[in-house]
Amino acid sequence: MFNSANPKNKIKTLHSLTIVFWNANGVRNRSADIRNFLEEHSPDIFLIQETKLRPGINFSIPNYDVYRTDRPQRNNAPTHGGGTGILIKKSLPHHHIPTPQLHFVEATSISLNLTNKEPFTVTSIYIPPDTDSTLYTLDLETLIQLGPNPIICGDFNAQHQNWGSPINTTRVKELVRFTQVLGMEILAPPSPTRFGFNSAQLNPSSTGRKWICIFRLYQGRNYCPKSRETILIK
Repeated sequence: MFNSANPKNKIKTLHSLTIVFWNANGVRNRSADIRNFLEEHSPDIFLIQETKLRPGINFSIPNYDVYRTDRPQRNNAPTHGGGTGILIKKSLPHHHIPTPQLHFVEATSISLNLTNKEPFTVTSIYIPPDTDSTLYTLDLETLIQLGPNPIICGDFNAQHQNWGSPINTTRVKELVRFTQVLGMEILAPPSPTRFGFNSAQLNPSSTGRKWICIFRLYQGRNYCPKSRETILIK
């Protein structure tokens, strides 16, 4: 998630890559903001949640490959909200991973294989607020298995006192249980990450295993271990 007034605070650096993730609450009316941000900061990978795009609607950005997963229409009823997307620089060696069948979350994934680096996957994830608060971890397990060294960033719609919420939701309690079973670690900032009243959900989140660097943390520092399975909540 980034704040147009101060986007630098939301830039993450990993493997000499810059990864930004943001709940856009719809991209069609914010394409100019996105283009301006990309031109100014030139992130390598830009992950978007709640794209609110539908099949037949074109969305493209110069110098970036765009991958998206639109929320499917159900029972011929109008579809509102949702959708995920990934923008990645065309110069980076990568390929799109077809989205597996998911029941509780929405996601878009890619795989990267950089020179002299371990391969890894990157996923943009959105968990709607009305999603089952416990069963969604089945989809997390599916996404973790897409490839080695997965990085999952996005909006979990999760609240916990450790990152400034007055409550601990059932969703987060299940996330804690899930990470404990897998031997993963949760890291989180001490305050909420919502910026402005028009921003999307309060607590966008990052989930990953082995190594993930967030808040300008760099691989190799003590607080960004390479060999431990980690889940980070932003």
